[in-house]
Amino acid sequence: MLHWLKPPAKLPFAIQRLPLVKTVWDRILPGVLAGLLVLGLIHLGLVQSLEHLGYNALFSLRGPIPWSRDIVVVEIDEESQRSAGQTVWTRDRYADLINQLSPAQPSVIVLNPLLSENDPQDMALVAAMGESGKVVLGQSWSDTDSAIVPALPLRAVAVDIGHVFSREDLDGLVRQIRLRRYGVPALSLVAANLHLRPLGERIIVENPNQELWINWPAAARELTHYSYADVMRGQVPLQFFRDKIVLVGITTSPMNSLQTPFDRAVPVSDMYLQAAAISNLLQQNDLRRLGNGWQGLLLLLLGGPVLSFGLMGWSFERRLMAWLGLCLGWLGLSVLLFHYQYWIPVAMPVLLVTLTGAAVALREQSRTNLLLRQSEERYALAVQGSNEGLWDWNLMTNQVYYSPRWKEMLGWEESEVGDRLEEWYERVHPDDLDSLKAALQEHLDGYTAHFEHEHRMIHREGSYRWMLTRGVAIKHRDGTAYRMAGSQSDITQRKEAEDQLWHNAYYDDLTGLPNRAFFLDRLRQAIAFSQEYPLCFHAVLLIDLDRFQVVNNSLGNSVGDQLLIATAHRLKGFLPSEAVVSRLPGDEFAILLPNIEDEREATRTAEQLQQILARPFNVGDQEVYITISIGIAISSARYTQAEHMLQDADTALHHAKASGKARHQVFDPAMHNRMLARLKLENDLRRAIAQEERYAMIGADNPEPELFLHYQPLVQLDTRRIVGFEALIRWYHPSTGFLSPGKFIPMAEETGQIIPLGWWILRQACRQMNRWQMQFPDLPPLTINVNLSSRQFSLPDLTQQIQGILYETGLDASSLKLEITEGTIMENGRAVIDMLYQLRSLGIQLAIDDFGTGYSSLSYLYRFPINTLKIDRSFITKMHTDKDSAAIVRTIINLAHSLGLDVTAEGVEDPEQVTRLKEMNCECGQGFLFSKAIDAEAAEALLSQTELIQDFT
Repeated sequence: MLHWLKPPAKLPFAIQRLPLVKTVWDRILPGVLAGLLVLGLIHLGLVQSLEHLGYNALFSLRGPIPWSRDIVVVEIDEESQRSAGQTVWTRDRYADLINQLSPAQPSVIVLNPLLSENDPQDMALVAAMGESGKVVLGQSWSDTDSAIVPALPLRAVAVDIGHVFSREDLDGLVRQIRLRRYGVPALSLVAANLHLRPLGERIIVENPNQELWINWPAAARELTHYSYADVMRGQVPLQFFRDKIVLVGITTSPMNSLQTPFDRAVPVSDMYLQAAAISNLLQQNDLRRLGNGWQGLLLLLLGGPVLSFGLMGWSFERRLMAWLGLCLGWLGLSVLLFHYQYWIPVAMPVLLVTLTGAAVALREQSRTNLLLRQSEERYALAVQGSNEGLWDWNLMTNQVYYSPRWKEMLGWEESEVGDRLEEWYERVHPDDLDSLKAALQEHLDGYTAHFEHEHRMIHREGSYRWMLTRGVAIKHRDGTAYRMAGSQSDITQRKEAEDQLWHNAYYDDLTGLPNRAFFLDRLRQAIAFSQEYPLCFHAVLLIDLDRFQVVNNSLGNSVGDQLLIATAHRLKGFLPSEAVVSRLPGDEFAILLPNIEDEREATRTAEQLQQILARPFNVGDQEVYITISIGIAISSARYTQAEHMLQDADTALHHAKASGKARHQVFDPAMHNRMLARLKLENDLRRAIAQEERYAMIGADNPEPELFLHYQPLVQLDTRRIVGFEALIRWYHPSTGFLSPGKFIPMAEETGQIIPLGWWILRQACRQMNRWQMQFPDLPPLTINVNLSSRQFSLPDLTQQIQGILYETGLDASSLKLEITEGTIMENGRAVIDMLYQLRSLGIQLAIDDFGTGYSSLSYLYRFPINTLKIDRSFITKMHTDKDSAAIVRTIINLAHSLGLDVTAEGVEDPEQVTRLKEMNCECGQGFLFSKAIDAEAAEALLSQTELIQDFT
């Protein structure tokens, strides 16, 4: 009868080798079977039905709670229809109600019915909704997921639209709604947010699939509600609706199909589902569903086996008391949690406990019949393990039998090892002997079911081998052990693999230094030591190699790796042995200096490190020079977590790099505030870019833009005609006003936001230039100059992206001129040159911006497919006062002309500069003399003139 509960006849090989695993499996088997049975009942839907009954019972035990006072329901009931003399409710009645309620200034008016079809009365309703400006409409979906949306005129004047879609469970109750479906917010969420908007609050739904589990407050009749007829007759004071969410819906009998835990006998309108959801959102008392989904599955997978493991071996009376206590305890816990808006499964855990208890009882009965054979089967299983050494200890004579394999594992012949217990003990490593004896004694005393111990034993060759020894004792009826037998396995390779895994987890593969995890562990120890001894200080130095990316890009990643290794060796060789040097991701190193006297010692060490690492590195056949920036954090009482101290050192490092690199900086709390301000600015910029991208995707103009372009004319000097514009980004921050590009462009470069920002600038500039070319067809072809960042040049699909934007905006490639800095070209090397040739093949023009301020050689120009050189304003400004500057400008112009390039002078601010530039045959100029950067409308006005504003010569 109990055959199905017997253990398998043949266990997997791994379980045969692990008696402990077999024991655990025997003990959890009833729980596993019970869990599978419950899983089957769940699949059949029986458990779900029981859970629904439990759900209803929990509401009955909890009782009603108050509805939100901010909700008022206006019911279109039978009386309202009789008073209106209509059986079919026309939309002008809704208009009359909205007009009646508008003087009361409700916060939101929610029309629950789906007004999806056009109606002759729509214009009256549209007028009322437009005048009110507070009407929210609902939408839903058909069974085929086709959208059922309000009629177009109504949709146009509604303040917002939310979905009323919901699904009933098998018992007719709606227990949850989705707060967003296909991107449409729930009607309840829309109403709640509109109600909270004057308070400056908002309910944010981050998860698009988030469900709202309805916590039904009470019966529908307990919510404040009035008849439509009473409202229209003026029998309800209008102040009752002031600043309220007014829900309007039909409550006649055919429309009442919604059941709630408090309205099971008499269904109510589904409008009360929206009321309950709004009440939950406003009062923040929706149900938190626990144990659903993966949590319930985890309970099934672990609950039954764990309970079975615990109950196995107990007497029947104790198991019965445990079952009763667990069931009653779980029921009590579910009721208690439900009072605090937490709903946990009731039926499934009780059913699992019950079935597990029954399975354990049956399994224990079967186990009793097998106890007499278990010890012999265990010993036979050990004998079959031919690859393990066996031992058999006669506790009465203190003699031990060692199998030939046991002796062979230690390099001895069979005749060379006797039968004394000391033959074993004498070969155990001295550090492991005491723990081995203690483990054996604990098992013999009955504290452990099985004996298992890992220890080292000396091999005949003199090396130590790791051994895993297992065994079990056989005892008399009085509990006294008289025999113990077991096996021994060589686990040396496993131990070596574990050591290697530990090394991989805590050390860097490239440099051999400790990694971040190791460093944080040692830093935690240092913090704990400083807390115990406040007069002992330590410091964290965070090092970053300046311009390391240039080495990688120019000399290759292998040279960069060798440089990191050489840096690690130099750091390790300089610092004292008690210091901890570790490598962090990228090109950063962290140093922990323990037991320092004060801050000056840390800064002295930082200065010495800068001097040591400033010496050249011989990497292969290259001589490489580097500088480093260092952030320093000094221990103090405020540091309780290692991560915080490392973060402060990182903040100081960023401050050092922002101050010009090749320096060190000690952290002070003010830096943290500046970092927070910078982080906020980063987030604001990311939000502004995302907002512009959203409007660009739908092809609409942003009504409240923060980012916009200004355009500075490029003027041909000899004709005084505008030949193009340079597009310049401007940001109007909603809090701080206009921000200069110098305050956010470097930040965008560092964080990578320059890439989406750059695409937006290019798209807007190309679109604007296309408009101007169509608006002024008689003008000579104009060009639009757009700056490209070095980050954009690192993108492999740069050419395809630009080509796509030109196609999208309709701008001819010859009308686009991309400006690149010297630094971008020199840092990216050959890759950027190939990219430039690809762009030129499309017909796009190229210019080097701020020429003369970088570090490129004039001899490199012939390698680049450039059309224009833009001379930096620093040379133009000093041209009439500094002969050297004038000579440089003349040299650049002559060289450019010899290479077939045209020249644009930046920063032209007075007529004398124009005269000198024309004498040097400079083609174009750009600067405040002609015009500052202006918006698109001002640029159009400038283009409409036949000549420039005045004769600047």
